Amino acid sequence: MTFTLPTTGSGPVMSTKQWLEAAINAAIEAAVSAAAVGFVLYGSVSAGLAATQDGEGFSVFTATGLQLYANNAGVADLQGEIPLASTTTALAARITALEDQAFAESPIYETTAAGIAATGEGDRFRVENADAAIAYDIYDHDPGGVATFVTDIPAGSALATKLTTSNALSELVGAAATARANIGAAAQTALTDTAGRINYVASGVTGSGNAITLSLADPAVGGAPVTPQRGLEIHNIPSPITNTAPVIEEGTGTNLNPVTINGEPLLDSQGANLPAATVVTGDRFSAVYIGGSWRLLGQGYRRIWDRRLRPQRLQSIVLSNPDAITASTADGTITQYTRGQFFFGRIGNGGNTGGPVTVNIAGLGALPLLEPDGSDPAAGRLAAATEFLFQYDGTDFILWAPAAGGSTSGSGATRP
Repeated sequence: MTFTLPTTGSGPVMSTKQWLEAAINAAIEAAVSAAAVGFVLYGSVSAGLAATQDGEGFSVFTATGLQLYANNAGVADLQGEIPLASTTTALAARITALEDQAFAESPIYETTAAGIAATGEGDRFRVENADAAIAYDIYDHDPGGVATFVTDIPAGSALATKLTTSNALSELVGAAATARANIGAAAQTALTDTAGRINYVASGVTGSGNAITLSLADPAVGGAPVTPQRGLEIHNIPSPITNTAPVIEEGTGTNLNPVTINGEPLLDSQGANLPAATVVTGDRFSAVYIGGSWRLLGQGYRRIWDRRLRPQRLQSIVLSNPDAITASTADGTITQYTRGQFFFGRIGNGGNTGGPVTVNIAGLGALPLLEPDGSDPAAGRLAAATEFLFQYDGTDFILWAPAAGGSTSGSGATRP
């Protein structure tokens, strides 16, 4: 499976998380559309064999992906498999590595204005810092040409004090003790100045409501407590909570229900409040301290994004009104509709009337179920005892398989 990934710049070439989402979603949609051509989806291998003739194809959803079969004289002959989850995970890992490499090789601009001019919206860039102890600052190129500060990186010179050429060995012989004391004092000062930017691993992580509490200690000095300084990063934090949605106070815009780490807000990489279930119990995430608040680092978002794109099997399907279907999910983890996510299940009894059909999953809201060309399903289209595959496109549910009219060639129409 291949796809086109938009990029900006040259030497290095850079991309964004939003472009990665769009490219992978397009690749998944293409794979499912291709699978629907000649491989009608059935609930099991036996059902596929019973419904097809010798030489015809069919497909079955399993825990690992979409398996494609051919009916070979009554025997299911596996032709291949589309491993949707593994494909998106592998692609995300490759793009992450490319993004990290491109950023490490990117130029350091003299001003934020120069960085904004040379990058695209959503890119991250580096800017010089007049402080000799700071190698460079990191900014995000936000909408409207705004440069949003992320963190700064300490210079190597701040980590140790080097002897100048005038401090030759012969000059130190007469005052060895004084020289050693001076060197030790300078090194201690440099280490103290940069201690807050060393990456520590959190311990004693607990939580209640939207509040996360953890401890930071430096094992190099006997486990002494550490007070976070701007630029400190904590990685691999096991979330003890599943956060709930923000509660915004009318008039002030203040979030009355923020996610916090040790009492200070945890925001997304752009400084916005976290939507419900951004951090989920058992997930691991990373954060950077920017002074007064924490920012969620991007890799944590990718884990959450991959998990939400996992196809969901429906259960507890209610068809008392075949034009207004309700259902829950088998694993019960869905907390919001995510663009590009697939659902599958027996959502019909043959009674839909040919008018608008809606599906409400896990009480998240009833959305229209449409054919790929944007039309309503024809009367009786949602047949009984049939596994249907549909996808959330960001606005509606799109019915991909089986194809309309029972044809193995699909409708031939595409939805933009």
